[in-house]
Amino acid sequence: MIAGANAVYCGLDHFNARTRAANISFDNLNGLLNLAHQHQCQIFLTLNVVVVEQELPALFKLLNQLVNTAIDGAIVQDIGLFYLLKHYFPSLDVHASTQVTTHNAGQIGFVSQLNASRVNLSRELNLVEIAELSPIAHQHNMLIEVFVHTTLLKQFQSLLNQQEDAAELLHQHIKPTANNQYLKGL
Repeated sequence: MIAGANAVYCGLDHFNARTRAANISFDNLNGLLNLAHQHQCQIFLTLNVVVVEQELPALFKLLNQLVNTAIDGAIVQDIGLFYLLKHYFPSLDVHASTQVTTHNAGQIGFVSQLNASRVNLSRELNLVEIAELSPIAHQHNMLIEVFVHTTLLKQFQSLLNQQEDAAELLHQHIKPTANNQYLKGL
């Protein structure tokens, strides 16, 4: 936020796909919301897991608490949760998670019917496919969002590291000349 982020995605201790990460407690959520909104930053809560039947009482308790906060939106994966939010918590802004793997026009229309205001498109899409889906989302009054696949970023970083390692090896085997220039043609 201090660096100028306009949105932050976070998860609570439950109902998010990164439960092993350092998440926030519900008790800390309101303080985070106040701080973020003072910096014109939105907070989106990830509820991006498949919810099983025995979790429904805890989920309803959480949703009843969320509607009384200033949360800017919930990111959802489970189709049943979309239904619950649409019918019982319509004031919560809902975004279709990237885990929904939205990659075609039919899916955009479907999540739109579930009251999603934003769709996080599938990470596997290329720029041409994203450009084709963008106007379809806008026809449904939905925003689109695209995440860069972190695995690809790690692979790119690994490639850069390998290139740096290879360059270092090369430099170890090239003898400098008297004026500190490396011999060419090796």
